[in-house]
Amino acid sequence: MSKLLDKAKKVKQKKATWFVISELAPTWVGEGEESLVRPYITLVADLDKDLIRHVNISEEMPGEDDLINSVLQAITKPGMGIGMGFGLGLGGKYRPTVLQTNDTAVLGALEPLNGIDIECQQLAKPALIVNMLRELEKHLTGRDYRPGLQSIPKVTHPLLEELYTAADEYFLSAPYEIISDSEPIAIHFPPDAPPKYGVVMGFGDEEYGLAIYNTAEELALVYSGMQPQEMTDESIYWVAALYDWPHYLPFEDLDAIEEHGWPIADEDAYPFFTRLRPAKGDFELPTESDIRLLAAALRTIPQFVEDNVDEEEFPITGIENVVYELSPMFGHEAIALNWAEIEGLERMPRLDFDEIDEESQAELMEMSMAAVAEFIAEWDVDEGDEVRYDEAMGLGAFLVAYMQMAQMQAHLQEVDWSEDDFDNLAAACWEIGAIILDYAERPIDIAIFTGPPRFVEVYANEMADDEDDVVYYRDVWSQLGNFVQLMDMVMDDDLDGD
Repeated sequence: MSKLLDKAKKVKQKKATWFVISELAPTWVGEGEESLVRPYITLVADLDKDLIRHVNISEEMPGEDDLINSVLQAITKPGMGIGMGFGLGLGGKYRPTVLQTNDTAVLGALEPLNGIDIECQQLAKPALIVNMLRELEKHLTGRDYRPGLQSIPKVTHPLLEELYTAADEYFLSAPYEIISDSEPIAIHFPPDAPPKYGVVMGFGDEEYGLAIYNTAEELALVYSGMQPQEMTDESIYWVAALYDWPHYLPFEDLDAIEEHGWPIADEDAYPFFTRLRPAKGDFELPTESDIRLLAAALRTIPQFVEDNVDEEEFPITGIENVVYELSPMFGHEAIALNWAEIEGLERMPRLDFDEIDEESQAELMEMSMAAVAEFIAEWDVDEGDEVRYDEAMGLGAFLVAYMQMAQMQAHLQEVDWSEDDFDNLAAACWEIGAIILDYAERPIDIAIFTGPPRFVEVYANEMADDEDDVVYYRDVWSQLGNFVQLMDMVMDDDLDGD
């Protein structure tokens, strides 16, 4: 190292200021969600000439020797400089008088450079470097820079710390294991405000999180089966906390999580806070009031769900609004929650297949259990695995019953069904069953078909041939939800008759 320092000291010195950063790069490398990682980028920039004199990307965090070597390379072997806008420029070979960095650890590593008459300083990143990193993000990822939550006006560090803590505790408390997304929660924030409507996601084991809709009408629209691209009213939006792999988050949020040590429940449960405006088809930054609402709801909904379901985990309706006191950082002193009553949205019973014995299923739809076994034969389940096989048989029985009912309805309504029509329906039901068996939470529950279609992305990526297949998948899933309701009505009539 001393030889390299001596060599650099022989290079003529010029009054100039350089800036050094060494941090996680604004990009991902690797294949597959589980293996994606962010490499480290070390960069030496000439602030006076707007040139990048040296850049190095590595899988591991650079050590002190690596950091000094980067600066010495920029002095002794600069090559062709790269403009901050990523054009080329002539930087020349010289030694700067001032070296700046924003990182305390980097400053300590560069201390030996004081010995070759380079003054090392710690300062915040100048706008030039910040803008350059944003352009680098666009260059490396192919998408525009995405700002983080800290860029939102009036959002404070304590509020974000509360938001991430509430999101972590919400996920770990798992209200999605108790209620489905067909059981919305009325949210009054503050308690005398008109309600917004919270939907707990995760019961179908596809998307986890919490979505909050502004009106009952907008929630009903979502549950009507209308696709987001069909919602042309730009005033419609909802806010959400979604849990997923870290590469879905803006890099600024990931850096803040790392810097402040905010809690993350699991490697694939990083919370992403957003506004979704379907007419524009994109995610938007939430506002400060959105963040306060999400933090308050995430903090209180798990306790509300735990306290206000019966022994079979059905919502206890007809209760008064439940008020929870909040700290001042939420912007309001309290929040009130209750089960929402949405016209046209029926809460579906949580029926496990083992609650419907084979005799009742046979009497209901006169199905052949041999046909069901044949139907599920390629679902890769072993009869020796009794629990999984029984689940597959129960799910297959439900799907076969639905297909028989669909055929019967077509016959009664004198609809001319071709053999291809039925084959297409059978194929869709088989694919839906296979996906549910692989991806749904166990025990499998036919209430999974209530609410919006689930596992659509999985189906589109793994099974669909084109967009028409995806549209058909959604339609069949919605019809299966209607069939759940029909089964419930039939069983209720049987019980009333008893």
